[in-house]
Amino acid sequence: MPSTVLEPAAGLWAPLAGVVRASWRALAAMVALMAGVALVAGLLVGDLATPLAAAGWGIIVTWSSLALHEWGHVLAHRLGGAARRGEGLVCGEWSGVWVSLPATGPVHSRLTALAGPLVGAALCGLWLLAGAPAWIAGVVALVHLGNLMPVFPDGRILFRGA
Repeated sequence: MPSTVLEPAAGLWAPLAGVVRASWRALAAMVALMAGVALVAGLLVGDLATPLAAAGWGIIVTWSSLALHEWGHVLAHRLGGAARRGEGLVCGEWSGVWVSLPATGPVHSRLTALAGPLVGAALCGLWLLAGAPAWIAGVVALVHLGNLMPVFPDGRILFRGA
């Protein structure tokens, strides 16, 4: 599993570079899945432009909001004063990207857990304003907000405070 260490003194933008580096496998999987489905759908209906354009928007909106979702966790963690408590780790596999941050108090942990989905969903809103199809931006935003359910790591932290 490739990972990038987040140094406490690296500033606020350096973690975003770490997330981007760790997410290339997830990006490759997204491109293969979305472009593959779009290509088959386009060939079946005789129109390649529409499904491939939708796949392009899906890849752009999903990957960029995924990267900023994880960066939102790191940003909240550091802005809450946790940068002095140790380093974090950005991990990436074919199935996704996540950050592992040092433990903090329950309130700070909850705010850190909440920041990722909110930043990811907000970016989806910006992509919508930039012209992304509403159904793509809406579905991806719902996935981010769905991370707040207690069955997912962000939601478990938010509701349990651990």
